[in-house]
Amino acid sequence: MKSRKTTENKDNCEALNKLTRADLLELLIYQMKENERLKKELNEAQKKLDERKIAIETSGSIAEAALKISGIFEAAQRAVDLYKESSGLNDNDKSTVSED
Repeated sequence: MKSRKTTENKDNCEALNKLTRADLLELLIYQMKENERLKKELNEAQKKLDERKIAIETSGSIAEAALKISGIFEAAQRAVDLYKESSGLNDNDKSTVSED
């Protein structure tokens, strides 16, 4: 028993054998145009994919930069807290100074 695919291939070959040279050339031209169209579509999809990859990489860099910036702010806050401690100021001292 022949498989369905083998039967379809045989039928397609027989149909192609019945075509004239002009018909075969038209099919070839159509297939070439279709191939070019698909290549363009693939290139466009590849460009979009590359843009998304860049966007993802950039967003990772932006997130890292934000973390680094927050680290700078944390270091600045620690410096302020150390200054307050070394100068003898704290939140309780501020309230008593403002009340006097």
